[in-house]
Amino acid sequence: MDSQGRKLWEFNDGNVWHVEFADLDGDGRKKIVHSNAAGEITVRDGKGKVISKSRPKPYFSDFSLIRWPDAGGSERLLLAKDEAVWVFDANAKVLAKFPAPDAGELGFGRGAFVVLKDKKRILATIVDFENWNRSILYLHDLSGKLLYQEILPESCRAIAVVPTEKLHEESLMIGCSGKVLEYHIQR
Repeated sequence: MDSQGRKLWEFNDGNVWHVEFADLDGDGRKKIVHSNAAGEITVRDGKGKVISKSRPKPYFSDFSLIRWPDAGGSERLLLAKDEAVWVFDANAKVLAKFPAPDAGELGFGRGAFVVLKDKKRILATIVDFENWNRSILYLHDLSGKLLYQEILPESCRAIAVVPTEKLHEESLMIGCSGKVLEYHIQR
């Protein structure tokens, strides 16, 4: 659609699950990336032309974007599936796989990097199970070790990182139904 709401183009694909606009290669230009019923990652240019299609293992459906360390400013694809949090590039290459007990099949994952102590970056992931009004928070170090897991008794669909008054430390914010949970290191 253009700014007046007129259709510019339309292309069909089988049961599109999720769509994002992302700079996948660090060139500063957003591409259209979506999943479909075949479990594929489809990348399109601004005119809808398919740039690439790839099929990762596991089945690729609901995903989110994450800025990955050392990715040159490009975004990566995060998926919670099969008891793991997966990070893929646009060609379905697995960049990381983190254990996520109880993450199962129907959760929607979102992630962010946070510095909680000792200047070490930690991957924080919230996996939301809206159908059951539950979420699971996971904290992993960059080697993939699970540091913390908490089951939250509500749907939590947002994650953010904010600076604190302490240099080289941040707070992790989790947005749930009608409230925000804040996580930080107690000294």
